[in-house]
Amino acid sequence: MLGISAALLILLITPFGAGVSPDSTVYIGAAKNIIAGKGYWVFGRPVVFYPPFYPLFLAGVSLFEHDLVQAARLISATMFGISSTLIFYAVYLSTRGDLASGIFAVLVFISSSPLIILHAWAWTEPLFIMLLLITIILIGMYVRKPSLLSLLASSIPMGLAMITRYVGVAFLPAVLAILFFHDSRRTFRQKSFDMFLWLSGACFPLGLFLLRNELKTGSLTGRGIVFHPASLIFVDQLFKQLLDFVMPIFRLREIILPILLVMAIYFCIRFIARAKPGDVYIGRAIPLACYLLSLSYIVFLFISISFFDKSTPIDARLISPIFVILMVGLVSTISIVANSMGVPLIKWSFIIVLSVSILTKAPETMKVISDVKQNGLGYSAPIWKDSESIAYARSIDNALTIYSNGVDVLDFLEGQVSKRIPRKMIAVSEMENQQYLTEMIFVCDEIKQEKAIIIYFNNIDWRWYMPSIGEILSICPVVAHHFDDGVVIRGE
Repeated sequence: MLGISAALLILLITPFGAGVSPDSTVYIGAAKNIIAGKGYWVFGRPVVFYPPFYPLFLAGVSLFEHDLVQAARLISATMFGISSTLIFYAVYLSTRGDLASGIFAVLVFISSSPLIILHAWAWTEPLFIMLLLITIILIGMYVRKPSLLSLLASSIPMGLAMITRYVGVAFLPAVLAILFFHDSRRTFRQKSFDMFLWLSGACFPLGLFLLRNELKTGSLTGRGIVFHPASLIFVDQLFKQLLDFVMPIFRLREIILPILLVMAIYFCIRFIARAKPGDVYIGRAIPLACYLLSLSYIVFLFISISFFDKSTPIDARLISPIFVILMVGLVSTISIVANSMGVPLIKWSFIIVLSVSILTKAPETMKVISDVKQNGLGYSAPIWKDSESIAYARSIDNALTIYSNGVDVLDFLEGQVSKRIPRKMIAVSEMENQQYLTEMIFVCDEIKQEKAIIIYFNNIDWRWYMPSIGEILSICPVVAHHFDDGVVIRGE
């Protein structure tokens, strides 16, 4: 019932369809090309930066809902409902039937405004979280009763998770550690064979996709290696984002949650220390899997930011998988330890804390729900469909080259091909673009010759690496037409 309610909630607050972000335009554009039989391409080139499973899934759902924005809405709503059910089932299994803990874990999940917003967008995270929860449950079942079938079954959702988001590879070391250490009675040869089989099954889909990328583009993922070490700010941002999921009131969260975290760590250590060799029941496996997966994910993020993409934001979208699996692990651990110690007061005290969290989040959650329902999200919101700048773009001569800070929104709403305004900074490395001035002068010359125009959207304020409208006009002092939501620069 809670799962159905969660799915209906997302459908209720997204009457305009799923929110469409810059990433979403790639998923939707790729899904359109898949449907048209053009392959996994977007903007005229093969997609390598984003794994293919979500666009493939979106293309599949389009058989029932032809509007891909609405199809994405159905996917996100369904994933929210299924993930809610899986959270309950994971806690229920690990605690051997603790209904109260399972229900409260789900209530924390579906009352978290960051998670509600996350599931209102056309993003990969809802599908990724669901696949991750299935993996955890199946790994727990394998630990309880090892068999070839359960081993291979657990590798399938992990494999799909890795071709939903590349960051899924972060969980491989954690799962392999569980397979190796979960039962001291199994021989080294048996464990190694299990690890090899599981790894082969999990990595097979991603291996095929990376091979395709290398053959078509000469790059595995479209990312280069540049060393730019992450700082301690990473840890601070990570902790703050985790707190935002459960308790938005600053003073309460700064006092209560650190105490709660210390208690949880204490009970986790106590639980692990009390475990006997060969004690492989599912109650032990699921929480340990959650902790190891979370640790592995955090280490991977640190490495990724340090070597691949310094601009990666430590936001709710990135941290959401950690929160979900940590919540399953912590709720399960508290219940198990309380029962093993014969002190149910521990569990009920924890449930009271969860109740306080839910109640303190309620005003913010209701505000978020109302805002999303009324105004929509991203490029599918009414503000974009009624845009004066978009209307102007619709009316211009197709022979003109369009430069813009919103090439994605022009393609998504109007199907217009445009070029990006020269970037001042390289986003992934946060280094200056040494060719910026040369590139900007070239664009300016094209505008003066009436071969090109610039359409600059004021609503796109997150692309910090692009010049402002003032900086553009300082290099290219030509005619600027101002609209409510943007500026058009042309050589009249």
